[in-house]
Amino acid sequence: MEFNIYWRLAGFYFAYFAFVAAYSSYWSLYLQSLGFAAAQIGTLMAVQSVMRIFAPTIWGVVSDRIGRPDWVIKYSTLAGIVAFCAVFFWSGFIGLFCVMAIVGFFLSGPLPLVEAATLQRLGGVTSQYGKIRLWGSVGFIAIVSGVGALLDFIAISQLPVILLLLMLAMLLFAWLVPRGAALSHAGEQDSIVSILRQPKVLAFFVACFLMTFAHGPLYVFFSIYLVDHGYSKTSVGLLWSIGVFFTAIIGWFAKA
Repeated sequence: MEFNIYWRLAGFYFAYFAFVAAYSSYWSLYLQSLGFAAAQIGTLMAVQSVMRIFAPTIWGVVSDRIGRPDWVIKYSTLAGIVAFCAVFFWSGFIGLFCVMAIVGFFLSGPLPLVEAATLQRLGGVTSQYGKIRLWGSVGFIAIVSGVGALLDFIAISQLPVILLLLMLAMLLFAWLVPRGAALSHAGEQDSIVSILRQPKVLAFFVACFLMTFAHGPLYVFFSIYLVDHGYSKTSVGLLWSIGVFFTAIIGWFAKA
């Protein structure tokens, strides 16, 4: 893969997971600062996960229809940023629920399409995938630690500004994602229903469900729990980064 294309793709992974780090680790603290109860915080944090159930499929269909996945990556990211700006004006539960649902819908599209673009660019050399995807983990660790330290010096009310800046960085790299060739699906015979009925596919989805179910309370309430027990936000960020590091994500991707 060309050096220039490598860094354009790696940059998107870095920026995307940098945003994920700041959002998943600290957004619940921001919602708590607005006075929401635990059930409301859980609902607001869950709405984006709900969007990820069906939105990627929609964006995949759109990409196939127009034959320009790079357009979907760029403009869905842009639309997500525009929608997110509403958090600066709406702080009520219903308003934030709608905003986060819309943001979740638009931001569920870019990553799967970038994954496809990366694998397409690699051709048969999939062993190089990990070296690109590695930068997503680097971005997560860098931002979850950095934002945690920053939030010990500035008010949590400034978190939306931080998230907006990270989203703009994501948009920059979304605009740099190389255009891939349109793929033909004319030879595909199996329907989606027949694929979903395969035992190995069902087992895969059950495993994904159980993993996500187990991680739900962690992603929503871990930071709140730590802060309520006297941990600084710097410590919260370091604990999140240790979690990523010691699950061997970086090591696994570096050797893949």
